[in-house]
Amino acid sequence: MPFDGELDPPKNPSDPGTAQVFVFDPNTSTVNRRDVKIAGVRENAIIIVEGLELGERVASAGVSFLREGQKVKLLTDQN
Repeated sequence: MPFDGELDPPKNPSDPGTAQVFVFDPNTSTVNRRDVKIAGVRENAIIIVEGLELGERVASAGVSFLREGQKVKLLTDQN
């Protein structure tokens, strides 16, 4: 498994690679680390093909400061 923020390239280029992301849990306002499979990068975005459900929110800022189970507040909630 890759270190935080690193992609784990597949042995076969046609297979998805793996990475870890932090997914926001709206019930607890926490983030949890999750393994995902990626198919590549397009226009500054990672293409995730497995490991997320439709509508789940993934942390994209401040990720290096996040820890498993940490309470967070969404930027859109800060008014």
